[in-house]
Amino acid sequence: MRTKIWGYGIWESIIAIIFLVLILFFDFEFLKGVIAGGELTEQIIFMTIFINLVGVLIVFLPLVVKKSEKISNKTIERFMELPGKDSRLTFPIISNFLSEQALASFLVTVLIFTGKQALQEYGGGIAAIYMFALFFVSVLLASMSLIRLLAFFTKYHWALYSFGATLSTGIMFAFFNVGLKLAT
Repeated sequence: MRTKIWGYGIWESIIAIIFLVLILFFDFEFLKGVIAGGELTEQIIFMTIFINLVGVLIVFLPLVVKKSEKISNKTIERFMELPGKDSRLTFPIISNFLSEQALASFLVTVLIFTGKQALQEYGGGIAAIYMFALFFVSVLLASMSLIRLLAFFTKYHWALYSFGATLSTGIMFAFFNVGLKLAT
């Protein structure tokens, strides 16, 4: 039985509802503190807007995925240049993956470095929107790069696929971690 709520399946609905409740709880606590006379700093404004943007993205992600399913697989394969069944994993492909991960890591470094300046110069609201946009782009870039590399392993035994997925995901998170450490 696959019940639909606004086009969401059961699990997507549960996750969306949990995140919606968390966002509402967070906003309630924020407003309660402001009404009680708490200090409203730029950091608090930034944190509130950034967390709301990420939460809204998570709530609507299943809907975005459902809408993106209408795009043909051939269009996605061409755009991402996914490998064919007979393509081989070569050094340039691995090098390209590492380059794309380094670019995503660099974006995270830029995000943190310039985000601090944006917070000081433009305030919490603009800094939150700016940092969310860069964060989204860097995660999207790193994820698409990971998907492209993992596509090469799908034709092999599950053990090799698991090894490749674990190793490449570890590399992706290592690059992200380095980007965060360099910026702080």
